[in-house]
Amino acid sequence: MKTKAITHFALPAIVIALCGFVLAGTKHKTTAKTHKPLTEDTSKKYFPITLKAFANAAILKARYDSIPWFSHVQGKTYFYVVKGEWNMYPVLQRGNEVLQNCKMGLVGPDLKEIIPVSFDLIRDIGGTFPGLIEVEKDHKRGFYNLSGKPVIPVEYDQVFPIDSNKYKAVLRKGHDLYWLKNNYTISGKTNLNITQVFGMLKISLPLTEKDAAGNIIEFNSQKESQSIYLPPSHLTDLDLLTPSMFYKKPFRKNPYPAFKQTDNLKKENITEPTNKNSNNWFKSILYSITEHFIFGRTQFYTTKKLVLVDAKRNQVYGKDIFVDYSQPSGLQLSRPYLCNEYSARAINDSLIEVKASVLTSIDLYNDDKLSAMPGYHYFALKNNKMTELQSNRIFSFTQYSKMDDRYLRGCYTYTLHTDSVNRESQQANQLSKEALLYAKNEIYASYHYKFTDKRWNDIFQENQFFKSLNPGTQSRDNVDNLLTAIDKYNIEWIDQKLKTMSRQSLTASKQPSAKTNKGL
Repeated sequence: MKTKAITHFALPAIVIALCGFVLAGTKHKTTAKTHKPLTEDTSKKYFPITLKAFANAAILKARYDSIPWFSHVQGKTYFYVVKGEWNMYPVLQRGNEVLQNCKMGLVGPDLKEIIPVSFDLIRDIGGTFPGLIEVEKDHKRGFYNLSGKPVIPVEYDQVFPIDSNKYKAVLRKGHDLYWLKNNYTISGKTNLNITQVFGMLKISLPLTEKDAAGNIIEFNSQKESQSIYLPPSHLTDLDLLTPSMFYKKPFRKNPYPAFKQTDNLKKENITEPTNKNSNNWFKSILYSITEHFIFGRTQFYTTKKLVLVDAKRNQVYGKDIFVDYSQPSGLQLSRPYLCNEYSARAINDSLIEVKASVLTSIDLYNDDKLSAMPGYHYFALKNNKMTELQSNRIFSFTQYSKMDDRYLRGCYTYTLHTDSVNRESQQANQLSKEALLYAKNEIYASYHYKFTDKRWNDIFQENQFFKSLNPGTQSRDNVDNLLTAIDKYNIEWIDQKLKTMSRQSLTASKQPSAKTNKGL
């Protein structure tokens, strides 16, 4: 939904190697002739296990086009080998494309091939199950053991490890589910629904580099100062982790620090859907993941990850939930004024609404600020995929849903303007009149409306997050022909609600004070 968020911390460009892409129109192919022997000074930078891996990788270059990585498991080294073009792709994440120009395999410590060179991707050894290697081809997943024997055929769309005494995982092929038994045999098709698996999902992350050190993948490069971690597919399918992560290299002396590592995973409370018409056809979990960035200075960032289980389609989806709409110079809230509420509901069979507390920095007309509020995310379910709908509004519910009183309720924090220097925070359980007026005018501003009141033009021009969602300037004198049916409904609804609030405020102001009641 919020696709143009302000960047608070810019990571330097990191390049990883992937098949089938060309960088800047050049082709790169590594051959044995390009290998340079280690110098005496260079060898002092590496531990013996890495030095030996470099030497064996040089031998393998006579048989393969590239050996990009090697992995150390229990003191033994395994080599990721490639036939075909191997090019540098300047992104951290691998997309869903099938890589056509090269294939990957795995060579064992004895330099014999244990996994044939026929796969799009080979993930970390032991990442999902101890001693097994997850492979991927044409978006299908399967597993080999370290002896090179296929254990799970490469024909399943998803693999979900579970906490169970009887089974290791649930396998999904299309809409059908199968049990993976403890002896790694596979049951016939079951009547199992994915919601039954929901409570058994085994979600565990390599929270620090120490946790991932059992199967560290090193780059076959004397220049690269980091190791790469390729998470199991179930963690990337649920969007809990990115397709690649980087750590310090434990086998190289004086390594540079990692750019990022995941330090904490916390399961949040989330209200289950109560829409009677939906028959509770989905369930949801919200995870809070803290990531630790180290580059020049140390910083911690928290992201929210939504896992949605769709009982109708027997699918599991994962998405990021954006929780910071504040400007870089926004006020810092103390803990008592931070909101922490989440809920999800089905608006209809194909539209999901997720409510999640967010930080904001919204200037209101009376010079107060709205500093925290419920943020709304909308997800469309179509063709077995969950796509977040974009919005160019902070109050996104005005774009996708006809308003009622539920959108006024929630945890709101206001930073009150008492004078030019002093401000105090105050928490409330409903949207104020001033904030509701902002929500109404934001509908017009999202179409670049030029207000006759300069104060409103300034408010939207100075809100950096709103500007990032709406590039350009408010230049239209009339936007009535651009308003949608939902826009018009919500504008009228807000007008009526503002009138009600004004009457209530006037009535309250006319009530006798407590001192008058006491006859004082």
